[in-house]
Amino acid sequence: MAVLRGAAPPWAAFIGGGEAVADFIAGPPLPDGDAVPAVILQVRGMDGWLSVSEREPGTRLPERCPELHVNEDSSLCMARRGYRCGHAADADVFWQDLGEYLVNQHFAKRWGRWPVGRWLSHGPTAADRQVEAEKLAAEIGVAGAYSDCLENDEGWIAEAVRSGGPKVLRSLACPIGCRKLDGKIAALGDCGHQGPVQKLVAAERARRAAQEAYFAALRRRNRKCCGRVRDCPLDQEMTA
Repeated sequence: MAVLRGAAPPWAAFIGGGEAVADFIAGPPLPDGDAVPAVILQVRGMDGWLSVSEREPGTRLPERCPELHVNEDSSLCMARRGYRCGHAADADVFWQDLGEYLVNQHFAKRWGRWPVGRWLSHGPTAADRQVEAEKLAAEIGVAGAYSDCLENDEGWIAEAVRSGGPKVLRSLACPIGCRKLDGKIAALGDCGHQGPVQKLVAAERARRAAQEAYFAALRRRNRKCCGRVRDCPLDQEMTA
């Protein structure tokens, strides 16, 4: 933990422990100049990697909550990548990510949801499909429309996901704005964007299915909502 202690920013302080387990108190600054209320965290070195959790889970952060990115074992889900013990570059990234994570937690406590654009879907399959969909959306210039679909379940992508198959997509007006010779907007089936849009819609449909399977598994294990977020999937009745 020496490297981690040495890289600690001004808003974090080492308060005890050794090389395998160390405790820190952390309160990163907020954009308005205030600071996140201090959280006491415990960092563990496990098989060469760092894991961090609240020292007493459930004190300021939820004990576990997928929507607030606290894992089943109470470790904080800050990023898909891990942080290696003893690597200075990883220590810098760890502190940066931890600061952003705690600011996001503060936002979520106030507003009942994780900040827009700061999350990945739960479970590796759903997360992979989200990354795939975001890449496809960026490539064809509809990143904003996909964000609206992901965050609010609104817009033409969400409608396409709900409404069904290739026939519906082919009749959709090209969302990128392709035009026919007479100047009218072309149908998607008559322009070159049909394939990429179909892949985007398929990736989003697969993401939704994988995420629902993730929450269905938690409901089967009788996991309950922590009460800190709006519209939590764990509040929904089991359908399978």
